[in-house]
Amino acid sequence: MTLRRDGRLRGCIGYVAPIKPVWQAVLDNAEAAALRDHRFRPVEPDELDDLDVEVSVLTDPVAVADWTGFEVGRHGIILVKGGRRAVFLPDVPVEQGWDREQTLTHLARKAGLPPDGWREGAQYFVFTNHKFGGPLAAVVP
Repeated sequence: MTLRRDGRLRGCIGYVAPIKPVWQAVLDNAEAAALRDHRFRPVEPDELDDLDVEVSVLTDPVAVADWTGFEVGRHGIILVKGGRRAVFLPDVPVEQGWDREQTLTHLARKAGLPPDGWREGAQYFVFTNHKFGGPLAAVVP
């Protein structure tokens, strides 16, 4: 679940694995993105009319042999190394203007690894997503 206000990220939380039915995951992650994304203060009631909501339904992640199996703009990516992991949806590097190596550097940092921590010893999984949404006011009457 991704929340945006005025085109800027306002919250983003979700499940990578299908641990709940989609309808339940949407409800849980909408609340979590609004109230528990540690990068942002909780959404206030007076912000609701200005929020856009985007639901991303992910395909099952597929292991790739190495980082070269990741295509910017096509795949989302999961990096796993040393008990740490981080995920970017397919749109993140495109929105940021990152190439593959820049994306992996930011992903390593997100996982709490050194910037070049993606170069050796990491596992990678890729996925695609189906997304839908729009202004919160149009989605929730």
